[in-house]
Amino acid sequence: MTEKQWRECLGELVRDYMRSPELAYYFSIKMNKPRAAVMVKQQSLFVRHRRECWSHVSANCPVMGVKQRILEHEYEEIIRDDFSEYGHLHLIIRQGKSVGLEPEEILNAEPTPETRAALYAWSWMTSEMPWTESLTGMTITEWCNDDRLLGDLGGGDSQHASA
Repeated sequence: MTEKQWRECLGELVRDYMRSPELAYYFSIKMNKPRAAVMVKQQSLFVRHRRECWSHVSANCPVMGVKQRILEHEYEEIIRDDFSEYGHLHLIIRQGKSVGLEPEEILNAEPTPETRAALYAWSWMTSEMPWTESLTGMTITEWCNDDRLLGDLGGGDSQHASA
């Protein structure tokens, strides 16, 4: 497959996921402040944990161009991008304030059993599976929040969660 064909194939997997009845049901559950607070705390763990996962992918990848792109991505996530001068964890802290959470509550959040299992699975996948599979899984989760890919479906996960 060419790079373009891979992008199209993976993009369609993401779009199918966003159109799934399971996700429609998930987003149909009304968001309230207590639920939003749980979501923000768990999302903060996910955002921080992804740094470890991207490091695994980069460490296992023999292709310098891919490593460079991962580092560019991580710079945006950790340091600065168009959405924050302080990285994406800062965005989560700002979201937390909107639902009454203090930064310390977010930074010291404990994972639910479900979050812990998911984080363990991501660690295993990115450290033990071939780097190409790990890269694919990590990329797909990034694309699940990409409004450019999913604009005609109402946007990515963040757009649906805030609707």
